Amino acid sequence: MIGSSRVTLAVLLPTDVSEEYLETLNDSEYMKYSRNSSLTHTLSSQVRYISDFVLSNNLLFGIKSVESGKLLGSINCYIDFSKMTLDFGFLIFKNESGKGYASEALGLLIPYLESQFPGMTATIGSAKHNVAMHEVAKKLNFQRKNGNLHESDLNLRFVRIFPKLNSLSLPTIPDFILNTTRIGVAAHDAGGAEQISWLLKNLPHKVRAYIDGPAKRIFANSGLLFDRVDQLSEIMDCDLVITGSGWMSHLEVTAINEAKLRGIPCVTVLDHWVNYLERFGEGEKSQPQILAVTNSIALQIAQEKFPKKVVWLLPDFQLKSYQEAIKIVKKTPTCALILLEPYSSSISMFSINKNAVKNLVESAISFKRLRGLNSVVIRLHPSQMHDQLLANQLKELHREVEISKSASLLEDLEISEVVLGLSSYALYISAMCGIDTYSSFAGMKGHWTESFSNISPLPARL
Repeated sequence: MIGSSRVTLAVLLPTDVSEEYLETLNDSEYMKYSRNSSLTHTLSSQVRYISDFVLSNNLLFGIKSVESGKLLGSINCYIDFSKMTLDFGFLIFKNESGKGYASEALGLLIPYLESQFPGMTATIGSAKHNVAMHEVAKKLNFQRKNGNLHESDLNLRFVRIFPKLNSLSLPTIPDFILNTTRIGVAAHDAGGAEQISWLLKNLPHKVRAYIDGPAKRIFANSGLLFDRVDQLSEIMDCDLVITGSGWMSHLEVTAINEAKLRGIPCVTVLDHWVNYLERFGEGEKSQPQILAVTNSIALQIAQEKFPKKVVWLLPDFQLKSYQEAIKIVKKTPTCALILLEPYSSSISMFSINKNAVKNLVESAISFKRLRGLNSVVIRLHPSQMHDQLLANQLKELHREVEISKSASLLEDLEISEVVLGLSSYALYISAMCGIDTYSSFAGMKGHWTESFSNISPLPARL
């Protein structure tokens, strides 16, 4: 509920429909600027109208008097992520008109919507002769979209662009997600699946999930209760679809495109800080409707790469949980941990190949001996967990190397005094948990570790 000293805004319910409500709607002279002025409104038609809002992702608020609790009118908001617009409509009861309630209600609603829908454009459409509504729009800093007013123009449009989030913005789960009734999930790659699973742990919903690839293991170990489905189409009767953003398969992009075709809002969770555009193929057609990230660095990159999209900043539930767990853990760090990743198919300065992995192993063994640690443990990437040939090859690199059998990254971090890797997102988790963390690419211009001074370059000699 949002409120001032005079009015409050609360979700409008079918039980709020009153005689005064219907009398106002059916007063053709008072409602002459409304597109519904020619209709006859009944209790059943308004109950249906309000119920349709409840079942949609759009917003409908009742404007109520603080003093009496009486309903004074309503304000609705149609959300269109494809156009990045929020379209407002107002109804102030005839007996309450001229008292400034529309301006006050909108003034209360805008700060809330700015936090919920950053970067979107709020719009108010109004008949040319509806001067009172023009004044409401201007008072709230809306600008007339068309500079010239011609006699042939029957309607005017006023707009106000909401600011985007920034590095000082507080992470939060938007109410748009929290208030959704049914959530469907599509995930294949490990990074996105990990982020999604932690988000879902902090939502009240039981979800329906279509998962494949490394995401299956992530969800199996997450402790989540969810309905797993066998067809992507089975999540498309949900009110909201959440996807990962990997490049190991087309599953996520297919889900994004399918949701667009069906008109279902779709939130894509971006993990890591690289290849944001490349994950979705060529052109804007396959780009996500809405994006979500979990840190300010990713927020900045996502806003640069997707300037015409909503980008939400979610809490990093995984990192927070790991930090708290490691802070209270009573285990003594005994190992040097290597975070492995799949080998690169392309050649670049940040390519991951056998020589890079061999160098990591040699460095880890040096750390082990220098610091008197018990072991060198290699944690395979989720996509490599069942690759026994790879595991055998890694063991052959040195007799002191062992392959992690831990189900979660946290279990390995809890016993690690030093963590080494290449480009794994888990390096960020490790460093933010206060563990001595090294990357072979740290210190190299253009690598994402430039943004994190607590990830050190791998020493040349130990």
